[in-house]
Amino acid sequence: MRPNTTEAKDLNVKETAKLIRANLKQFKGVKFSVRSERGGSIRIVYYDGPAKNEVEKVAKIGGKGFDGMIDLAYYKYHWFNPKTGDIKYAGTKGTLQNGGSEPEVWHEKPSQDYELVSIDAGYVFIERKFTEDGANKISKKFAEKYGLRDKMTVEPFMSEFEVYFKNFGDKDEFYRYANETSL
Repeated sequence: MRPNTTEAKDLNVKETAKLIRANLKQFKGVKFSVRSERGGSIRIVYYDGPAKNEVEKVAKIGGKGFDGMIDLAYYKYHWFNPKTGDIKYAGTKGTLQNGGSEPEVWHEKPSQDYELVSIDAGYVFIERKFTEDGANKISKKFAEKYGLRDKMTVEPFMSEFEVYFKNFGDKDEFYRYANETSL
């Protein structure tokens, strides 16, 4: 059942960034940079650490989605527990009513402690980077998995480290693997 979205409390970008920082503390020993950007988005940058999809589970709480079929942004709502700081995806009206492809989806309120919120931070971008040590570790794991020993090198690129391949065509496969693998 769709909640009354006109009664949703607004969480501004600063409040959302604070909430994200608190959620990221579960990754002990990893330093995250959480910054607001122009246009009301938030960018999270971190080195090495957990797989990107693990970070997305606790930090990807932006207030908008985008339907590329009709070039239209749409709003997402969340259930927020102000006592604990817990936040869960509540749903969206989608874009089907506008000829788009995103369906209307709503999840039940987890308990009476939760309130419906609209998040002003439209999008949350997560960028995982690697130190030289991290790049070496992840490339070694990848090389072992795919039998590519002696076909990969790690070299500095500007202020980052880039993994180079010798006679291996699918660089995207490595980056998918790197973002799905924790260090």
